[in-house]
Amino acid sequence: MPHPAATQARVTLAVIVAVLVLTFSAFLHGFFQTPALAQVQLQAPVQQEPLVYPLYPPKAKPPIDGVPILLDGREVLTLRRGIAGFSLEERAETISRRLKRFAQDDSRSIESLTFQQPEDDDFWYISAGQDVLLTINERDAQASRLTAKALVEQSLQQIKAALGQYRQDRKPGRLLRHSLYALIASIGFLAFCFAVIRLSGRLFPLLARLIARRVPAIRLNQVEIVSAQAIAQAWLQVLTLLRLLLLSLGFFYLAAFTLRLYPWTRAVGEDILGYFYGSLELVLTAIGNYLPNLFIVAIILFLAFSLLRALRPFFMAVDRGSLAIPGFYPEWGKPTFNLLAALVIALAAVLAFPFMPGFSSPAFQGVSVFLGLLLSLGSTSAISNLIGGIILIYTRAFRIGDHIRVGDVIG
Repeated sequence: MPHPAATQARVTLAVIVAVLVLTFSAFLHGFFQTPALAQVQLQAPVQQEPLVYPLYPPKAKPPIDGVPILLDGREVLTLRRGIAGFSLEERAETISRRLKRFAQDDSRSIESLTFQQPEDDDFWYISAGQDVLLTINERDAQASRLTAKALVEQSLQQIKAALGQYRQDRKPGRLLRHSLYALIASIGFLAFCFAVIRLSGRLFPLLARLIARRVPAIRLNQVEIVSAQAIAQAWLQVLTLLRLLLLSLGFFYLAAFTLRLYPWTRAVGEDILGYFYGSLELVLTAIGNYLPNLFIVAIILFLAFSLLRALRPFFMAVDRGSLAIPGFYPEWGKPTFNLLAALVIALAAVLAFPFMPGFSSPAFQGVSVFLGLLLSLGSTSAISNLIGGIILIYTRAFRIGDHIRVGDVIG
C-alpha cells in the first residue's frame, strides 16, 4: 500500500504539470497571435469602426471619475465627457479599439503619433498620419482641470507608454523569459509542497502522541465519553486540514502569478487576486464590525454564568439542610436551582441572540420558526411530564419516610 505522503506528492506533481501544460498552451496560443507572426491578418484592409458595443452595460452608470480607456486590460486614460452626441461609454470603447488596432500593427511607429489643432477648429487631435486615435476639446480639459494643450500633451505621453508596453509584452524574448519565471515558480512550489508534506508527515505523529499523553479524556460521571486517542486524532485531522489550506493557498498564488505573466491571461490573474483580496477584505470587515456585538454577547454570558455560580451554593446549602428557610423545604433546593438555571439560560439566550450574526436575516428567522414548531409538536408529552413532576415536587405529594408499594413490595 503506497504511503499517504507519497500519494499526496504525486497528486501535487500532477496538478503542477497540468498548470504548466495549460500555461505553455496559453503562451503558444498568444505567441502565434502576435503581430510579428500574423502579418497576413494585419495587412487586411481596416475600416473605421462604428461607435457601438459599449464597454459598460447600457443601464450601468459610469463611475464618478469617468470611464477608463483600456488597452490590454490596463487603464490608459480616463474620459469624463461624451462627445458629438455619443455617450461616454461608447466614446471610451471606440478609442480603446483604435489603440488596440494601432498597437497590433508593428509596421506603424509609436513615434509617428503627434497632436495638432487645425485652424478654426476647437478640437485637438492625436493621430498617426490620417488615422485619428483621440480627440480632445475644451469640455474634456475643463473636466480634467487642465488646459486643452496640457491635457493633449499628457494624453499623448500616456498613449505612447501604453502602446510601447503592449508591444513589449508580446516580444518573443520577454515571453520566453516569463515562461522561465513560471517554470522556476512551479519548481519552487513543488519543492515547497514536498518539504511541507515530508515535514508534516514526521511532525504530525509526534504531536498526536504528545496530545494523547497530555490531554485528558472527556468523562461524565466516571464514564469516558471521548478518549484521549480520539481527541488526538481530531487534532491530527485539524492539522491535516490546515496543511491542505496552506498548499491550496500556495497553488492559488502560483496560478495567479503564472497567469499575470502573459498579456492574454493577465486580466484573469488580476481578477483572481482581486476576488480573493475582495473576499478576504469582506470577511475581515464583517468580523471587525461584529466585534462590538461579540463583546456584548460575552458580557451577557459572563453575567449569566456569574449569577448561576452565585445561586448554586445557596440552593445546595438548602438541599443539604445546612441552611434553613421557613416555609422552604430542603427537597425543594436542587429542583429550584435547576428551574432558575433554565430560566437564566433562556433569558441569556433571548438577550444574546439579537447580537448574533445573521439573526435578522429571513433565513435565520424561518429556520427558528420551523425548529420551534417541530419542538412544540414533538415534545408535548415530555412537557406534560415535566410540569407534572414539578407539581409533585412542590405539592410534596411524596415525602421522605412515606410507605409506598411497588408490585408486591411495600416499604
